[in-house]
Amino acid sequence: MNEINHDFIEAYKLVDSFIREAYETEKGITEYLNRMKENASAGRQYVDSWQSDYNELIRLRGLRNKLIHEVPLDKEICEIEDVIWLDEFRRRLMSSDDPVAKLSRSRRQRTGSERNKTISASPYASGSRSGPATGNGVQRPPVPQQAPVFSRPDDQESDDADDGTDRLKRRLTIIAFAIVIVIIIWLFIRGERTGILMPDSFFRTASI
Repeated sequence: MNEINHDFIEAYKLVDSFIREAYETEKGITEYLNRMKENASAGRQYVDSWQSDYNELIRLRGLRNKLIHEVPLDKEICEIEDVIWLDEFRRRLMSSDDPVAKLSRSRRQRTGSERNKTISASPYASGSRSGPATGNGVQRPPVPQQAPVFSRPDDQESDDADDGTDRLKRRLTIIAFAIVIVIIIWLFIRGERTGILMPDSFFRTASI
């Protein structure tokens, strides 16, 4: 077998084997190409090397099939650049830098970005009085604003207490004065009935 052909077959097997294990499939590179075909529109839009990688994998798969089924193994149909490309592509597969992995990562990033935009555009976004949103996007109901509570100063409470005491004293004084007047009237009436007159000094004392 031609040495370059041999190296090419070995490099192709390594790529094919890695894809079989990573994607849990029996088709290897063929399965990978099917996935690229199914996502061709998005792949060309978000992955720069999508179309060139797809075309090169198609070409190398055809070269491998031709080498295995059509031409003698010692015929020089492979080039060293083909081997280098396969080795580099396997390295990209192992580091998740291949086109299918890039497309998957791009989709996750776009989904996260759209979710963040939705949260920030919501009236319940953080900082709004209508009701903040949580870290996971769940909106909280509006928080009612509590009316402010004003406390009275201590000196005002003290003045109110003093006013209450003064009012009580005035009421008690009026009541006492009224009782004295009633007693005087009662004694005066009783004296007229019994003929006993109250001395003038009593009236002077009561009036005081």
